Amino acid sequence: MSGSREYVVAALLHDVGKLIRRAKLCSGEPARRHVEESADFVDSLAPALKAAGVDPEAVRELVLRHHEGDWGVGPYDRAAARERTPGDEESGQGLAMPDRREHEIPLRLPTGVYVPPCPTPQRVRESPSPSPQPPSPEEVCRCYKSAYEELRRLAAKVAQRRMGFKELVETLVNILKATTAFVPAAVYGVKEPDTSLYAHSLLAAALASTGGEFYLVSIDVGRIQEYISRAGSTKAAMAILRGRSLRINALQRAAVRWLIDRVETATYANVLLDTGGEALLLLPKFDLALLDQLESRVLQETEGALALYAAAAGPYRLEDVARFKDLMRELSQRVTERKFIYRDYKAPSGPAAKCQFCGQLSTKVAPETLEDGEVINLCHLCRDELHIGRAARNLGYIVFTSRSALPPGQAKIEQKGTAIVHMLDYAVVFGNQALLKPTPSAVYATNRRDFILDADGPAYGMWFTNTHIYYREGEDSSLDAAGRYAAFVKMDANSMGKLKEAASRTPSALVTFSLAVSTAYELYPALLADESYREEPIFVIYAGGDDAVLAGNIEALRYAASVATYAEKWGFKTAIGAKIDKPQYPIYFAFADTEERLERAKRIDRGRSIVVLIAEPVTIYEEAAELEEDLKYIPRYREDEEARRMGAFERKVYERLFAAYAAAAVDDKVDKRALAKIAVELVYMLKRREGDEDTVKVLREVAGPLFANAKEVGSFFADLMAGKRRLDELRRAVLRLYLHHIALAWAPE
Repeated sequence: MSGSREYVVAALLHDVGKLIRRAKLCSGEPARRHVEESADFVDSLAPALKAAGVDPEAVRELVLRHHEGDWGVGPYDRAAARERTPGDEESGQGLAMPDRREHEIPLRLPTGVYVPPCPTPQRVRESPSPSPQPPSPEEVCRCYKSAYEELRRLAAKVAQRRMGFKELVETLVNILKATTAFVPAAVYGVKEPDTSLYAHSLLAAALASTGGEFYLVSIDVGRIQEYISRAGSTKAAMAILRGRSLRINALQRAAVRWLIDRVETATYANVLLDTGGEALLLLPKFDLALLDQLESRVLQETEGALALYAAAAGPYRLEDVARFKDLMRELSQRVTERKFIYRDYKAPSGPAAKCQFCGQLSTKVAPETLEDGEVINLCHLCRDELHIGRAARNLGYIVFTSRSALPPGQAKIEQKGTAIVHMLDYAVVFGNQALLKPTPSAVYATNRRDFILDADGPAYGMWFTNTHIYYREGEDSSLDAAGRYAAFVKMDANSMGKLKEAASRTPSALVTFSLAVSTAYELYPALLADESYREEPIFVIYAGGDDAVLAGNIEALRYAASVATYAEKWGFKTAIGAKIDKPQYPIYFAFADTEERLERAKRIDRGRSIVVLIAEPVTIYEEAAELEEDLKYIPRYREDEEARRMGAFERKVYERLFAAYAAAAVDDKVDKRALAKIAVELVYMLKRREGDEDTVKVLREVAGPLFANAKEVGSFFADLMAGKRRLDELRRAVLRLYLHHIALAWAPE
């Protein structure tokens, strides 16, 4: 009789043969039924399975017979596939796309776009380009063959490793994520091929571990916005703030690991979501008092700076999966109730001192030497985050090991480019190289598929995180590097709550949706920053799920616009609030200003990706794609007499056009007298410059031909005063002139 371990592995791998079969069909090779291909894949992993205490023969039998009624993992497979007719290709049900063969059908996301079944990208050029139209059969096949090749490579590597059961399952989960995230789970017996093979396999394995009765558990990190905005100094601010974001991400992962370690049959296959400050787990029945312990530990360790809300709903049975949307509503209610519970924690005893960065009183304040030699007093949280931020300059791995496993002398040593931080029961190591001695619990490679190293023991996986932080040798990262001005930017996807609720019709649909969000807003931005903006003073302060906060020079605006434009391909619209000010502008106020502008962007139109750059006296905004295009051609800083002369004239034109927009846009009332006065001034100014070809050329290129000619300006203002709605043309000219003027004056430090 097979044990629970064999059931979990069989449920996880029972459908991997679908990828193999389709890839072989694409290559013109003989392809067997997917259950046979899956069984052979299990055989290829036999050495690693045996070392983990799993019987490969039992797993093989479970895989081969998973369509045989209620035997083995069949019930878990069916519960995880409520969206399709039983039998899949075994029964020859109709194809989801009748005009295509099974190996030519791509995944259709809940947002209505199709994505080819390629492996997880490692470079910008490999990033998927979703589209409302299905990719060609040739592109689908190219991706299938690439995914299969990557699956074989990773399987060959893991087969050589020896690790425990939980570590092996976590590694297999990451292999499937790297290769089957955008492979359709079913192309027969479904209306749409809209469920990821990875999502279906993960859910089946999670259900198999429960024996048919489970809890849904939410882990939500709280007080994030308040926490990341606590900055009373600009000294080393970018490194510390980036370290805070990584701490939050790692704390969430540590909380998930802590819970899994205490639930006997749970593995990382029980983690349905783990991104953006929130994790969702499907766990076997366990002692719910563990959730109270977890929340208390986080409060104690962060001295109340961060909170963690751990809530459970259930227990449920397999048949309840069919009403998953109701289960998620019940869980959401439990989370809300949890947030209203007051939790106290024991304050550390001893004399307290004030941290020079966050301003909090702490008993653990100590001097820290910055790279320029200055000494500042930091609390233990800010000190840890400074070292994490330093490690983020070239972060290659995040490693989890037991606190007790580290030798006493190594427990708090930060070597150059490495940080060791304690979270719950773990020492979390951030560094360019993986710490493999003593043997860690888990090793995560950042943003790449080549994550399995030549060492036995730990689990191996991927960690999607944007760690971009500009660095200059000999100093800790400061926003002063941006130059005379700094751009503060905040991003957030529109209507994400509604999209998530719609995707919650089944657990696998929700996981599929989460994969799309993670690729669009976490992985792609990280790859883009690393490849195209590495030498630019851009600092990613916070990145989690569809939220991001960044700062830097004018390129930070273009980077944010590029990310939003790419996310549109996935069916997501992004609101962006931006403020340009001095780099010494207080971080707290910068965050408040960008948040207010972000909310304005949402109010303007949630159906578009809007960037708000000016808020007073009227809102000046632009679509992200237009802003990205504008910033490609706006010239950068120049320090010469011609630039100063041209800049002075441009500013006068800008001021008058801005005043005209305010006169015509406020409360939809047109102030004709003010517009007439502005029109006279502009016509006079432009007539005086008609012989200045350089100035006229720049105005034509930046503001547009409409605003570089006195006659055209007069005609345009006549239309405005007559009530004709030409505000979009005026708004865009104002914004382009603003950006051009700022760019000319944006001197490097």
